[in-house]
Amino acid sequence: MLAALCLSILSSVVTRPLPPEPNSPAADKKALQAIEAYLERCEFFGWSGAILIEEKGRVVLHRGFGEADRAKGIPCEVDTVFEIASVTKPFTACAILALVEDGKIDLDESIAEYLPGVPEARKNITVRHLLSHTSGMGRSQGVTTGTDLEAAVESAFAEAPLQEPGIAYEYWNQGYALLAGLIDHVTEEGYLDFLRHRLFAKAELGATGFTGDDLWPLEKQAIGYSGDTPLRHAAEHPYGAYDYRYRGMGGIVTNVEELWKLARAALDGELLKKSTTRDMLKEDGVIGPLGWRIMRSVRGDRQIWHGGDVEGFHTTVDCYPDNDAAVVVFSSSTEVHSFKIARSVASLLLSDGREVQGPPAIVRWKSNVLAKCEGKYGDGQGITLVVRAVGPGLEVTGGDDGGKALLLRRADKDPAKEVVVPERVPRMRFAVADDSPAKGTSRSKVGKPSGDEVFRTHIWARYQATSIVPTLRFEPNMRSPETLILEIPDIGEYHLKKQSD
Repeated sequence: MLAALCLSILSSVVTRPLPPEPNSPAADKKALQAIEAYLERCEFFGWSGAILIEEKGRVVLHRGFGEADRAKGIPCEVDTVFEIASVTKPFTACAILALVEDGKIDLDESIAEYLPGVPEARKNITVRHLLSHTSGMGRSQGVTTGTDLEAAVESAFAEAPLQEPGIAYEYWNQGYALLAGLIDHVTEEGYLDFLRHRLFAKAELGATGFTGDDLWPLEKQAIGYSGDTPLRHAAEHPYGAYDYRYRGMGGIVTNVEELWKLARAALDGELLKKSTTRDMLKEDGVIGPLGWRIMRSVRGDRQIWHGGDVEGFHTTVDCYPDNDAAVVVFSSSTEVHSFKIARSVASLLLSDGREVQGPPAIVRWKSNVLAKCEGKYGDGQGITLVVRAVGPGLEVTGGDDGGKALLLRRADKDPAKEVVVPERVPRMRFAVADDSPAKGTSRSKVGKPSGDEVFRTHIWARYQATSIVPTLRFEPNMRSPETLILEIPDIGEYHLKKQSD
């Protein structure tokens, strides 16, 4: 069985500290080099976050990338904390199962036994139905707000369900708010303190809590961004308060090491009995695993996973028991989705030959070559752009309102084209693609200018990178740039002259 295999593979190492230099022979050296090169390209084109990779019981990569606070230049480090959004759900489920072990809850009993105000017509919904997203309620149905549990229950079931319980999987956030309310209702300490002592303490976590907690100084909290717009620190409430609008479905704040320690403890039977853990991971027709999700990866192996997405933050936990591997990724940008990075890293780690989705391999220029391109460029009609060398490429920002507006433009209102230029981003980063046969797995190479270099940026789309991206070139060449030419597909081509200091 999957659960039994998972329990045997995910051996308990959660109490040992992670090594300061975690690279080990467990992973192929070339695979690790390819992964780091890929992640560095992601970082250059806008990813800030952290990653932990484990293979064969050893942590092979544990790093932060980008900046936790761009205004202050504070880097993302391995102990930077992020809000994990819906990755909270597996741990809400784990807490419910702990109450089952305590004899306080029966998974197959009506939720009306544990929640006040359940409508008569919804009393056929069981605790198991809520845990497995098979309650019959639709994803966008119901609203749970405030701290009044009975009122939250009433509002959650204000609309008629899509179907009877147990018939079909339909992801329902509010179901996990009700599960948090159930914990509030049947325990003395309530949802937050129950998870703190029953899960966090048992897994020996010291830097894990909830939004609203004061465990972490601001400099250790990642700021979530939409484009270049800062939205909030990790421990700030995304919806004003940690009530039934978000409780149970999101809100845990932690670092990448402690998230994996908690996930390992949950999957390995450290937090629950082995029999309970098997029940949690059992695939039984429509009513599948409880809290976690299980699917076949692109390679055909089993993948136990969950993702989270809330304003400014994305989180992915992917476990591959057939390959004895796991990848955990944080992202603090609305545009950069952690699951894209996690799945690409898994392909490189497990050498499945699939072309990774993400920024292209890039040509690195010597700093003195890139420095020739730096400066202000204008069209004399209200558009000014500022170019500076950053890492292996160039960063372009709006030098005035016209320049900022240009960088914010999108083609039209066609949803398929709205990814051409990301919203609210008054800057773009450009590099020259390395079209080597390695298909995104080789390290960036140092190139020599040939006079016709075309720089391109990378636009993050939800499921794959779009090939319709802005490009940048210089005339007559990079060493003697007189004119900057910015081409934005479906919008136009802009010629800006270099301005004297």
